[in-house]
Amino acid sequence: MGITPVRCDLGRTAVGLPSTRGTDIYYLLPPPKTGVVDSFMENFLQGLEGSGPPRRIVYLGTTGVYGDCRGEWVDESTPVNPKADRALRRLDAEQQLQA
Repeated sequence: MGITPVRCDLGRTAVGLPSTRGTDIYYLLPPPKTGVVDSFMENFLQGLEGSGPPRRIVYLGTTGVYGDCRGEWVDESTPVNPKADRALRRLDAEQQLQA
């Protein structure tokens, strides 16, 4: 299918990633179990610095970053309002990617 999975330990810094120049990356890793910062994303992005810029990164996030919207419709224009630490980690990952 043309998909090459990459196994690496994003719990460690200095992650060695294969060349990603011009590729599409699908980031499906859940965040660490504790804290409010997604250190896995931080380590992943540091690993990309030496492997070349990808064409795009598709990130699987969560609607949890919007908080409890009481059944209302949510889209990308809805203000974020995370309440749980896991949602805060996911928002942190999104912000790291945007930066």
